[in-house]
Amino acid sequence: MTNGLQPYGRQSAPLTGGARFIRGFKRIGLAVGGLILLTGLGTSFFIAIDAQRNAENRYGQASCVVGKIQRNEPSKTLTYDASSVDLISSGCMGSRFSMSINDARTYGTQMPAPMEMMIEPIYFGALLSVGGATLAFAFFWLVGWLCAGFTKD
Repeated sequence: MTNGLQPYGRQSAPLTGGARFIRGFKRIGLAVGGLILLTGLGTSFFIAIDAQRNAENRYGQASCVVGKIQRNEPSKTLTYDASSVDLISSGCMGSRFSMSINDARTYGTQMPAPMEMMIEPIYFGALLSVGGATLAFAFFWLVGWLCAGFTKD
């Protein structure tokens, strides 16, 4: 006795063992590819944020050194390299410990653009993530396709 709630006009034949095998491996490939894609995009986003922070810190320290040079304030140089300024001893705190005077003049005059530093790591991370996810899906599909040939139908 049927209740009349069956789909209209669709009579599906049962899948063969090989078809079920391929479908299972495609699903595994999609899951692994999705995890690779999400992990890669998230990682590249955090790398981009870190690159931007480093550029802003470098600019801050370089502008501090350039300001000291322009005001003729004494800045301590490193004992092994007289052309590099010891940033910590000179009062220019940040993530770097030393910087050459030429680098300070270069970095201190140009402030990094906020989005310019972030786009490059995100672009490469997205490209690698999509490529890795595609390769993972293709690998699992290929394994399923190869192994499906050995199933008994």
